[in-house]
Amino acid sequence: MAHHNYDVLIIGSGAAGLTAALNLADTLKVGVLAKAGLSEGSTAHAQGGIAAVLEAGDTFESHIEDTMIAGAGLNDRRTVEFVVEHAPAAIERLAALGVPFNPTEGEGHDRWHLTREGGHSHRRIVHVDDATGRAVQQALEKAAQAHPNITLITDMMAIDLVTGRHAVRYSGDGRVRGVYALHREKGHVALFTALRIVDPDAPTFASRQCFLQQFAIVKIDRHVDLARHVIRSVILRQHFAEKLCRVEIVFRQIFPEELAAADDVSLAHGE
Repeated sequence: MAHHNYDVLIIGSGAAGLTAALNLADTLKVGVLAKAGLSEGSTAHAQGGIAAVLEAGDTFESHIEDTMIAGAGLNDRRTVEFVVEHAPAAIERLAALGVPFNPTEGEGHDRWHLTREGGHSHRRIVHVDDATGRAVQQALEKAAQAHPNITLITDMMAIDLVTGRHAVRYSGDGRVRGVYALHREKGHVALFTALRIVDPDAPTFASRQCFLQQFAIVKIDRHVDLARHVIRSVILRQHFAEKLCRVEIVFRQIFPEELAAADDVSLAHGE
């Protein structure tokens, strides 16, 4: 079995995973696992835009209050404050990486074209036409590919966590030391270890235990994708599911497909 070792291993090549990689790679050797191609995750499919206080007369306090109201007070206020106050700098960084946000047409004080969406009291949404996610993904990929400390590994799906139970001397400390990953095309399993493991999508996998059926986002190839969801959900459930099933489901956008098994779409069609 092939063995690859990094300082940090990141599972997922979307906006969260690549941003984490870029933030860590100046001082650490980073490996990024992608279950398929780099751009085949959810980020590239996001349309809309990104909200931040950029319009003259807008304030952080206003954005925070709009967010708290939209979240019916269930938001963690400290998290809302952190995200809102750091959003303008995050957008500046994305622009510096090459995200071509739509500029303001004609003369005006705004650098970028801003739209207003539901729940917002000001124009806050920067966007790249109606394909903002794809533009962000492409810019992050280009930056990650150019960084000498980042290794991007495609078509490798994490199927199990490496913990103390896999060691020569058994340990039940629960520490995660790496992952076993399956190559989608070749069918072989490789071992990836690191001092630290980052899985931005872990809560999503765990929360799927709240549903009666498992949903595979991408096309099933020899049922491997379905197995990935089931296996990783079970592994992570003990860490996340109890809290997430009580709270996180409130914030999920549920699609009909999530109520159907991958090979039985009868529920999705209301049958």
